[in-house]
Amino acid sequence: MNALATNHTKLKMLVLYTSFRTCGGIERFLLNFFELFPVEEYQIDLVLFDDDQDDAKMFDMIPEHVNVLPFLKQYSKWSSKLMEELEASGQTESAKARKFIHARNLDSEFNKQSVGQRQEENWKVLKALCPEYGCYDIGIAFTNTLPLKILAEKVSAKKKFVFLHLDIQAAIALKMQEESFYRHEKKCYEEMDGIVCIANQNARSFCALFPDLSNRVQVLININNKALMLRQAEEFYPEEYRKSENNLLTVARIHPQKGIELLIETAGKLKEAGMDFRWFVLGSYHAESYTAKCQSLIEKMNLQDRVFFLGETPNPFPYYKNCTLYVQTSVFEGRPLAIEEAMSLNCPIVTTDFSSAREQIEDGVNGRICSFDAEQMASVIADLLQNTEKRIRFSDNNSKYDGTDGVNKYLEYFR
Repeated sequence: MNALATNHTKLKMLVLYTSFRTCGGIERFLLNFFELFPVEEYQIDLVLFDDDQDDAKMFDMIPEHVNVLPFLKQYSKWSSKLMEELEASGQTESAKARKFIHARNLDSEFNKQSVGQRQEENWKVLKALCPEYGCYDIGIAFTNTLPLKILAEKVSAKKKFVFLHLDIQAAIALKMQEESFYRHEKKCYEEMDGIVCIANQNARSFCALFPDLSNRVQVLININNKALMLRQAEEFYPEEYRKSENNLLTVARIHPQKGIELLIETAGKLKEAGMDFRWFVLGSYHAESYTAKCQSLIEKMNLQDRVFFLGETPNPFPYYKNCTLYVQTSVFEGRPLAIEEAMSLNCPIVTTDFSSAREQIEDGVNGRICSFDAEQMASVIADLLQNTEKRIRFSDNNSKYDGTDGVNKYLEYFR
């Protein structure tokens, strides 16, 4: 990366994020975010916990004009290898602290506390390991959790912002996270000048939980680079696809939030109905136990020749461009970038009715919205696979979307 800029007429921006270890929509959105700001007007520094990356290689895609500061390895994902690295590099206090927290997280008495209380207690230890960052015009935590805490307590900036990428009330209702987790973050949200939600539903959800902070909430939808995607979509034809068959695509990590079991059950219904299809899932499968559960379900339903987990790829866009149908099976989302990308590449789309789905898809216009039911989803997919005219109509309506409508709004907001 380039050396730190010395031109003090530029706006100095600090962005904090965790890691590109597991790459998905947020990480790709972060890369798009960096490209929004003119190099001659902004100096962007980035703080990450490590340089890990999966097969999508998104860490390598960080633009050259972004200055990657020394990693906060002490906050990286726990492993015995990490402890060895910290000790070998002289960070013995960090290693001791992480070992203490790791042991405490396994303690039955400690786990009687709420998730929020436990996070708060752990942060009291972790905070002492964090350096101070000063003299910034703009500080941005690109997600909540540790980046938010660091921004709130360890960064000096004229303005501070945090991005929220999901519907937190949906996460609570579906028991993906405890309410206490967010409640204990409130004092950090109170330090923010702006709380950026990427969907109107996300904003409503946050304001319902924290009504006294509603005046700080701003909705800024995902931004993508359609011209770049169109160029990259021409680079190859996916070798896994067969031109003579229906190729279904889902871009999502293998995780309960993404409804992968529903995907498999839907595939089973399609097979029972005699439909010709192969269904490809692009995304990481680091949630090993859930991935194993899904693979077992595929085998149990004899779908090994119908459902394929392809892992990550640096360039997913040829898969979008050449698929017969894009399908999102998520249980809950914020505003999934995968649907934005499918729209930008003119895919006909089928999605579950997660809380913000209707902000992207108009049912019967640029796609179909289904309940969380394999029977209904299979019926809708089968109808579209047999109706080329309808798929073309959805594709044509998505061709009008370019994903750049909000660029000026971002530039006005982050000044």
